[in-house]
Amino acid sequence: MAQWAVAQRSATIGLACQALHISQTCYRYKAKLDAENGVIAERFKA
Repeated sequence: MAQWAVAQRSATIGLACQALHISQTCYRYKAKLDAENGVIAERFKA
């Protein structure tokens, strides 16, 4: 939703995040790829 506001409504990132009560860190978060998650899971198997 915040990304839409920035892209479509020319809102600043700060304003969009403040309006939606989220942090800018949350706005910029990118999930890791599934392949990377598999490698991490393999490392922690007991």
